[in-house]
Amino acid sequence: MKKEHVLTSFDKTEKTPCFSVRPEKYDDLISLRGQPIIARGSGLSYGSASVASDATVVDMTRMNRILDFDESHETVTVETGIRIGELHNFLLSKGYILPVLPGYPTITIGGCIGFNVHGKSQFRVGTFGDWVIAMQLFHPEKGEIQLSRYQNMDVFDLTIGGMGLTGIVLSATLKIKKVPGLRLSVKLEKIRNVFEAVNLMQKNSPSFEYVYSWNNFNRYRHNFGKGYVYLEDYDTGNSSLVSFKDRISCSYKSPGIQNPMFIRWMNEIYSLMGSLRNQKESISLSSGSFPIYGKEIYFNLFGKKGFREYQVLFSWDQWERAFEELESMLQRSRHPIALGSLKIFKGRQHNLSFCGDGVCLTLDVSATKNSVRFFERLDELCLKYNGIPNLSKDSRLSSSMIMASFPAFLTFRRAILEFDPNNLIRSELKKRIGLT
Repeated sequence: MKKEHVLTSFDKTEKTPCFSVRPEKYDDLISLRGQPIIARGSGLSYGSASVASDATVVDMTRMNRILDFDESHETVTVETGIRIGELHNFLLSKGYILPVLPGYPTITIGGCIGFNVHGKSQFRVGTFGDWVIAMQLFHPEKGEIQLSRYQNMDVFDLTIGGMGLTGIVLSATLKIKKVPGLRLSVKLEKIRNVFEAVNLMQKNSPSFEYVYSWNNFNRYRHNFGKGYVYLEDYDTGNSSLVSFKDRISCSYKSPGIQNPMFIRWMNEIYSLMGSLRNQKESISLSSGSFPIYGKEIYFNLFGKKGFREYQVLFSWDQWERAFEELESMLQRSRHPIALGSLKIFKGRQHNLSFCGDGVCLTLDVSATKNSVRFFERLDELCLKYNGIPNLSKDSRLSSSMIMASFPAFLTFRRAILEFDPNNLIRSELKKRIGLT
């Protein structure tokens, strides 16, 4: 039975009236043959990738079974509505781990495939799609299609990072790896600015499994991006599994705190808390794998109006100039940054996926009229220094911006139109970036 409701993007900036269904097995999808659809997992996409006002939203969260665990080949096959935290717990109990883990445990495997997500060690293990071996795809016109690196390779490639626009991925076979330890050794290194942070991450990346930073971008000049670099590696010891629950409310009730002074003080307090932490500690692998879990109050601080996130990847030959100009821009505008962080990336660009070689920058701000204008200036910075924006993190990126940022845009668009000529796979994101 179809349910009528309004679905909201994770950043709370977009609301879409929809009709949805929630199948439990493949047979429940038969009634959707010939109809426009879009798959939806936990709804944690910022950019309305899993909603459509003119299609049936297919909630996949009941199709969440583990179908096969093959220890001899180090693979696991699952229905794609399974949450990554649940699969993580199952694999840990067997002594294995998914090499790529996004920041929150309720993200589904289908969402990880659709946006070809990354984790804290992209420079070491790549993106999620690098570990997908095979998939079973449902298209409302073409029916069921088997995909792998050796079967229907073009559609397999199009589906990895394809934002759900080839159809519903029913199941996926994933490559897994032995876990060296059930705990994480975390080393906290103070850094004076972003340039010191990147140099430290580059220097330590061969020696640590996870390398990333927290930065205060409300500081300028020699202290621009002052903060901490986190250096993490597997550690021995016992670690209990965590029963992950969805703690992120779908409708924030509070009015939120938009005051720029509060946001700046929030960063200063977090910086002070970091200085009081042990510079080296051991934490459970379950809690360390999902750094956002348990810190959901951060999102609620933005209130009903929500927030905006800008994530961009600058190449190694451009990042320093881009960051220097970013510092000048922020010093002039004094736009308050709620959260800033850095990661280092390695790999090739693929379709419209967020991947490549370079430095990944993430900025969070309150969702205001000023933030839209600020993000438009960030778009200009991104284009000037050949940056790659993350479609999954930004609900207002335009088709012209995407076309200018991704050399593969026209090729990807052509492939989507050829595979789905009758536009039976629809989403608000697909319309916004001009893929129809």
